[in-house]
Amino acid sequence: MKLEVRNQPFLCSPLHAHPSYHSHPEPELVYIINGYGKRLIGNRSDDFGPGDMVFLGSNVPHVWLSDPAFYEENSVESCQVIVIHFQQEYLDLLCTAKELRFVKEMLSQSVQGFTIHGDTRDCIAHLVTSTPTLSGFERVQLLLKLMHAIACTEEKKKILEDNLSSHTQENGDRLVYVLDYVSVNLHRKILLKDVSQIACMTEQSFCRYFKRRVKKTFFQYVIDLRIESAKDLLIQTDKTINNIAYLCGFNTSSHFCHCFKMGTGYSPTQYRADATRNSILA
Repeated sequence: MKLEVRNQPFLCSPLHAHPSYHSHPEPELVYIINGYGKRLIGNRSDDFGPGDMVFLGSNVPHVWLSDPAFYEENSVESCQVIVIHFQQEYLDLLCTAKELRFVKEMLSQSVQGFTIHGDTRDCIAHLVTSTPTLSGFERVQLLLKLMHAIACTEEKKKILEDNLSSHTQENGDRLVYVLDYVSVNLHRKILLKDVSQIACMTEQSFCRYFKRRVKKTFFQYVIDLRIESAKDLLIQTDKTINNIAYLCGFNTSSHFCHCFKMGTGYSPTQYRADATRNSILA
């Protein structure tokens, strides 16, 4: 069992290193202490943030992608993550004991991945954060405690609907390449024909594929990213609304203001004023 505490500017940035959508035979526990963005697991894309805890079985394709705010120039954001890899041969040995048959059953189901929440998550978080350095025997104790906690709790939820029999790594990579392209070109005009070519699909097929994976249309995803980028510029700079609209990839300031209000409930001017007022009061 290998336990790592990772402190880094970002988890996986399309601008600094090519995202690595990958799998490995070792089951894995990932606990996000600080950071937020998207995680791609099998054929699912979901948001992650502080407190997010995931357990993945053997050979489940995955990648965690930090929000674009983490890899912007002069960003003050940073990530802290605990990752534990479990050696399959030790788990197999544990599962030969009749008393631990419930662990064997859980591991067979973990090819669909689990999110862990509630008191169980808090208990596991305490275990892995309070014991960063362990002796050999202590590692065995921690392994047993973690497997018992994950196997016995009802505070876990399957991530995938099936066991990935219909999933391929190629399809997963397609989505990572698209997210890479969007992140780099967010301030430019993004055309459906271009991202469809990156995904090696027709435009119609790509739209269906993207919505199935990300749970929103491609253009809504782009608008949401642009609004998040605009929020940062409104708070952290004194740039004009027109300038921010242009920097975030909107054709006109009126279109930017309309999308921003639809997404946040505020006009850009109101959002900046409210954020400034709250900062002063704090």
